[in-house]
Amino acid sequence: MIMKRTEVINGIIKHHGFKSYLEIGVYDMKNFNAIECESKVGVDPNVEGENIFTQTSSEYLCDSVRGYDCVFIDGDHTYAQSHEDLYSCLMRLNDNGLILLHDTNPNNIKEITPNNNGKAWCGEVWKTVLDAKFDGYKIQTIPDDYGLTIITGEKEELKEKQTLPTPQEFLKNKSSLLNFISYNDYIKSRDEPKEVLKDTTDIQIDDINDMTDEELKDFYKAVYGKKPKGRFIREKVIDRLIN
Repeated sequence: MIMKRTEVINGIIKHHGFKSYLEIGVYDMKNFNAIECESKVGVDPNVEGENIFTQTSSEYLCDSVRGYDCVFIDGDHTYAQSHEDLYSCLMRLNDNGLILLHDTNPNNIKEITPNNNGKAWCGEVWKTVLDAKFDGYKIQTIPDDYGLTIITGEKEELKEKQTLPTPQEFLKNKSSLLNFISYNDYIKSRDEPKEVLKDTTDIQIDDINDMTDEELKDFYKAVYGKKPKGRFIREKVIDRLIN
């Protein structure tokens, strides 16, 4: 069953128990008004309404210091602006929060032109998503309704630098590049309990260095009772564990 963006966003908010929501690019407010969240605000320079900041996303994100559990980015689809919106919002995510970018699953080359073609236009948001992936951010994409890519603040260091594919290469390989996952499978994956390392007494420095990022977070939680706050920086986490 193909789902609409509003269904996906509301399902994710409910499943994670999110309390705060930011929407960039509210357009006709249909999606914004239908979102079910304890606290929500929207940003759009061309829209006025309750809980709407009538200004550009650049202006709002420059002034705002508030953090959010869930951010939905559906504003300017140019490469430059979508890139700025994503990376600014990554800095404002609460612990365990996530970002959803819309229009990441275009159907054809006409939908990913650099300039708005006046019809179905996904623009170059796909480039922004792949930039984040190549920077080490984990991405997953629910392909429904022109695509909703999920990005968290968790980041790992990648050994090899990757370059953006051509638009034609992207369209040919988008399912693997964007890590397609169905909504139901995404929700199920969030339900699976993770194995936590509880016995910390026999762990050696070499063991810690060999851990994956997820194992490090679980081990950190076993030691300190909670996972590391803020952006995950592997070197800092290891340093605290061994010193």
